[in-house]
Amino acid sequence: DPTDVKYSFMIHEFIYPLRGLLSSDMELMSMTMLMLDSVLFTIKNNLKAENEIHDGVTLQTAWGKTLVMEVKNESAVKHALKKGFDMVVRRDPENHTVRIKTQPDPKFDLTPLYEKMIKADPKATWFLHASKNMLLNGSSKNPNSVPSSLSLTRLIEIVSKK
Repeated sequence: DPTDVKYSFMIHEFIYPLRGLLSSDMELMSMTMLMLDSVLFTIKNNLKAENEIHDGVTLQTAWGKTLVMEVKNESAVKHALKKGFDMVVRRDPENHTVRIKTQPDPKFDLTPLYEKMIKADPKATWFLHASKNMLLNGSSKNPNSVPSSLSLTRLIEIVSKK
């Protein structure tokens, strides 16, 4: 259906209204290039995520099909969830923070894993999101947070235990 609102999100649909909002063609060109750079960045991260997912460790846990990986790319988590993983564990190789996310479903409650993580790594800052579908260690919103000391191998052991 050519009248579907989704077509409003195509790049050429943004340019015409911006002509009236911005003060010059140069400003319009700058804004357009910024949007295109953003799209390119997203595509590159998604392509990189495909390889990172392939290189990750896939296992069955109490939360279902789980992917554990050590990558910098946060997009790999979202991409893995879109590909059907029930839970994704990402350890950042540079700052050693850990992100654990599940599909947005109450049956994937991470409270038991949160309790395990606090016992296994009590000095680290762990945050269980109100949804119970995200368990986060380290945050740009909390500069005083302490990264996890757990290795990827140890994380695999912890999430594998029932």
